[in-house]
Amino acid sequence: MISLPSRAMLLRNWPKKTADVAKRVTGRVKDEWQTRRERAESFVHANAFGAVGAALGIGMVLGALLFSGSHR
Repeated sequence: MISLPSRAMLLRNWPKKTADVAKRVTGRVKDEWQTRRERAESFVHANAFGAVGAALGIGMVLGALLFSGSHR
């Protein structure tokens, strides 16, 4: 069992440790987001017509699904 002073120290250090973990995770997420965004931009620039066609197709399908039931 953990002694009372050790528990107190753990509880006192908990916010700092939690903040450190949050900063590390946030940094990793930002790095991953940046990497994936750059990959997507590269793909779109290399395949501009395909990307526009895919976006148009997805838009048409979503539009048909979302608005096909609304007959006013």
